[in-house]
Amino acid sequence: AAARPRAGAAGPTPGFGLGGGGAAPEEKADLAPPPTARRTPAEAQMNFDHRAPLAVEGDLGAVLKAHMPSLARMDSTSSTSTSFADHVFDHVAHAAGLDSELTEEELAAFRSRFAAAMRDSVKEEHDRDISDPASQFIERASAAIESQKPVVTESLVRSLNGANLGFRSQMRDWMVHESVQLFRRRLGRAPLDKDVRKHAEEKKRDSKMPKKAATSLPTNFDARDKWPACADVIGRIHNQGHCGSCWVFGALAPLDSRLCIKTVNASLHFDGELASLSRGFAASCASKGNDGCMGGWEYFVYKYIEENPGIPSTACSPYFAFGPGSEHFDQSGPAPPCPGECVGTFPQTMLEDDFKPSGVGQYLLVLKPTPQDLENLKAAVYEGGPVAFGIYANHPFMGYASGIFGLNCTSTHSANHAVHTIGWGQEDGQDFFQGQNSWGEEWGDGGRFKVAPCVLTDYTVPGVISEDHYPLPIPAYTVTTTSTLPPPAPDPDTIACKTDSDTGCITSPNFPDKYNISEKCIISYTFGKIDVQHFDTEYKYDTLTVNDIAYSGKVGPQGVVPHTNIVWSSDFSVTHTGWKICPAAEDD
Repeated sequence: AAARPRAGAAGPTPGFGLGGGGAAPEEKADLAPPPTARRTPAEAQMNFDHRAPLAVEGDLGAVLKAHMPSLARMDSTSSTSTSFADHVFDHVAHAAGLDSELTEEELAAFRSRFAAAMRDSVKEEHDRDISDPASQFIERASAAIESQKPVVTESLVRSLNGANLGFRSQMRDWMVHESVQLFRRRLGRAPLDKDVRKHAEEKKRDSKMPKKAATSLPTNFDARDKWPACADVIGRIHNQGHCGSCWVFGALAPLDSRLCIKTVNASLHFDGELASLSRGFAASCASKGNDGCMGGWEYFVYKYIEENPGIPSTACSPYFAFGPGSEHFDQSGPAPPCPGECVGTFPQTMLEDDFKPSGVGQYLLVLKPTPQDLENLKAAVYEGGPVAFGIYANHPFMGYASGIFGLNCTSTHSANHAVHTIGWGQEDGQDFFQGQNSWGEEWGDGGRFKVAPCVLTDYTVPGVISEDHYPLPIPAYTVTTTSTLPPPAPDPDTIACKTDSDTGCITSPNFPDKYNISEKCIISYTFGKIDVQHFDTEYKYDTLTVNDIAYSGKVGPQGVVPHTNIVWSSDFSVTHTGWKICPAAEDD
C-alpha cells in the first residue's frame, strides 16, 4: 500500500505512513527551532547530559529550605495564611531565578498551584497534634513547590531544541498547567514481582512467537498499510486523562487492532467508531483489586480476559476520565468500582456485550529486550498487528513534537509508562519504532512519536486470538465520556437542625454522631445568648456563622448574642461530630 505523509510533517517519510489523527496545534513562533539534525541515542544522551540545566529542573524544595531560615521563628497563624504562602513562593522564585526564567503565565500558574497545594495540606493536617508548626510548614512547602513546578516551559523547550537531541520539543498552551504531580498521574507502571520476572524469562525461552532475521523484514513498516480496512482502528489516538491507566490503553489498543484484523474477512467486522473495548471497565476490573489509576501491566488485561467472561465495548461501559489536561488541569481521582451493567439505555446486558478473544492470555512479556528480541517484536507486529511496550517517560518526553526520541537508553530507571507500536522505520540511517501514546492528539506528533529501539524497556505480545465470543455488530449507541473532574460540590441542602423542645438546645444533624457532607441549616436569631456545650467541626471548611463570623474547629461562639440568623454549613469532604448550643442561663 502507498505510504501516507505523517501528521504535522512537511513531507512523507519514504515507505512509512503515519496518517490518521489530528495535526499538532500551531507552535508559538518564537519557539520554532531549525530542522532537527539526526543524532544517535548515544550522541543525544551526551548532548543532553552536557546541556546547562535550568532552575526549574533543580531541587526547588532544597532552595526553599536554604533560603527560608526565618520560617523557624514564625508562629502557627502566619504559617497557615495564603498571603504567607504567596510570600514564600515569591521569595523562592526570586532566589532560584524562576522569576526571570519563566514567563508571566507560567509563573502565575505555578504560584496558583503552590497556593492550592498549601491550602490542601493545611486542611489535612489542622487536626493533628503538631508540636512544631513552623518546621511542618517548611516540609509541606518544600514538597509542594517540587510537586507543583511545571514539567515543560518555554525556556526548557528552547534549551532542549538548542542541544540538538535528535528530536524537537514544543510548548503547547495546555502545558502551562501541567505540574510534576499531574505528569506523574499520567504514568502507570506498577512494580513487577520477582516471580513474574522469572516467569517472563522462562516463557521467553519457550516462546513460539514469530522469529525473523533482520534481512527478512521490510526496512519500513506501518500496520495501517498492511491492513487498510483496519487503518482507522489501528491509528486511533486515545486519551487516558490524568489517570495512571496507560497499562490499560497500552494493552487494549493492540487488542482492538488485532480483533479488527482477525475479523477483517468475516461477515461481521470489528471496525468503525464503536470498535473499542472498554478502557474504563479494564481499569476498574482488571487491576487485581488495586486502583486502576495507580498503575498496572498490560498482561493484567490479557489474563483477566482469559479468566473471566471478557471485556465489554466502550459503548456499554464508557471511560471515566477524559481530556489532555486542557479541560481540567488539576483534577484526578481513583478508578471507580468494577461496573456490573452497561450504562443508560444501552440495548444489551454487559454479559451479552462481553468480548472474549480467547488465547490472548497466552501473552509473552519480554523484559530488557536484546537486539534479537527487538527483531522478534517487529515480526510479531508484522504477523499479527500492534504490540504494547514500556518506556521511561521523563520531562523531555512530555515536550516531544517530532524526530526520534533517543534519551534514556542507558538509564537504570524502570519503565513508568506503557504505549504501543504500529510499525518501524528509518530516518537518515537512524532506526525507530513508531509509537502511539494515550495522551490525546494534542500531544506529540498528533498523538504519535518515533523512538529509538534502545529506549524500549519491555514489550508484551498478546496470545494468538481464537474465534470465541464476538457480539457483533456493536449496537449503534452514543458513546459518552465522563470527566476526571469530580462532580461539582453541591450546594448544601437546607435541612432542619435538631432541636430539643425541653431544653431549647440545638445540635448539628446526627449529633452526637458525625454530621453529613454538604448540609445546611438556619437557626433564628431569636435564639438568645449562646452557651456552647460541644463544638468539633472541620477547621475553616465546616462553619457555624454567627453575626457574620464563621466559627469552626474546636472554638464555637460561646457567649455570643446573635443579631442575625445563625447559619450552619458543611462542605463536601471531611466530617466531625458537630456541635451543640443551648440558650445561656439568664445569669450567665
